[in-house]
Amino acid sequence: MDSLKSIIKTMKILAAINIVSFEKSVKALEHYYESVELGLIACLMQSPEILMAVESKKSVIKRTGVVIFGSDQGMVGQFNDQIAEYAHKELGTIVGEKVIWPVGERVFSRLVEYPDLKVKNFFPLPNSISHISTLISQLLDDVERERKLAEVDQLLIFYNKPKSGGRFEPTRLSLLPIDKKWMSSFMVKKWPTKITPEVIDGLEFTFSTLIRQHLFTSIVKACAESLASENACRLASMQVAEKHIDEQLERQHLKYNQERQNRIDEELFDVVSGFGVITASKNGL
Repeated sequence: MDSLKSIIKTMKILAAINIVSFEKSVKALEHYYESVELGLIACLMQSPEILMAVESKKSVIKRTGVVIFGSDQGMVGQFNDQIAEYAHKELGTIVGEKVIWPVGERVFSRLVEYPDLKVKNFFPLPNSISHISTLISQLLDDVERERKLAEVDQLLIFYNKPKSGGRFEPTRLSLLPIDKKWMSSFMVKKWPTKITPEVIDGLEFTFSTLIRQHLFTSIVKACAESLASENACRLASMQVAEKHIDEQLERQHLKYNQERQNRIDEELFDVVSGFGVITASKNGL
């Protein structure tokens, strides 16, 4: 019990460190995303007509690509069950075929239980922040290949978003097609300086690169927030486990002390009984 408690303490420390690390990562991404937005504003300021190149949402969805973030490791309570159930319920309202890219072995094993979902092989979760970008690049490449092989009308992201108090909530994020209403919102935003920006190196190329960076940053942020939620969930589970171990240790110590006292009492009884027998024998002689 003591050894198990020390392991749980170590896991709590690691989870707490990871939470802080992923939260800092999310804040850094928000600053980078602001730069991407400024780039999009510059493109639209220079050529408002480029907005016409943005796809409008189709009334009939034939094929939907879905990325679902879960976990590779256990001891996270209902973390994977909740996101899998939420995603399945949300996808049930969308017509057409769904192609699922699970991120995490545990959520993959949960999703394959739904016969109406076409689940591809899972992507393993990164074990550090530095490896998140590699995962997302591989994921986007796979999505792009799927779009070339067969028409994918939209791309959805499902993940657990952290909330205060170590809680989380399942969240849905729509990335493709690019929402014209969202893009149009940049037309009314003002440039932060008086100098008018100028886009060099080709407007269309810059615009498409910024859109890809928007997709990349959004998925990286979703992954980082999911990992933060996972570690918060694991921290809560370890706190509950530590409490149960403390209670069990207390019971075991009480039991040990009772057994020890019983052994002492038995030995004392044997000594007293033996002394009585010897005394009785001497008196009889």
